[in-house]
Amino acid sequence: MAYAIFIVLIMSAVIKALNQKVDLVTEDYYAQEVGYQAKYDKMQNAGTLKEPVTATQQGSNVVITFPKEVQAPYSGKVLFYRPSNSADDVTMAVNTDAVGKMVVPVSKLKKGNYSLLIDWAGGTTQYFNKLIIFIQ
Repeated sequence: MAYAIFIVLIMSAVIKALNQKVDLVTEDYYAQEVGYQAKYDKMQNAGTLKEPVTATQQGSNVVITFPKEVQAPYSGKVLFYRPSNSADDVTMAVNTDAVGKMVVPVSKLKKGNYSLLIDWAGGTTQYFNKLIIFIQ
């Protein structure tokens, strides 16, 4: 009887483990690691700016503000990375107004914690910023 209970417990643990969803940070992890030096250089460029990129929730929008010291137009992409569920990730192109602000409606995002990964360029220089934001 004890062996039967033991086998049932082990089998149920195996079945539960096989049905567990596992989200990878990225599907092409190794390919991205090869290009890490370029990303590091972009982070170094962002670190030299006097005014950093900021992101705040203002009412029903998230406003991303780019530094005025970098000449517009800005280009690149913004990834709202949701660590708890990759299905909730949102990627969009950098699209700013005349004063360097990008407005993202909160309706595109679920409530919770996001890592905001901004890979952008201003003029001929490329930058990378990582910010944490909590959507309410």
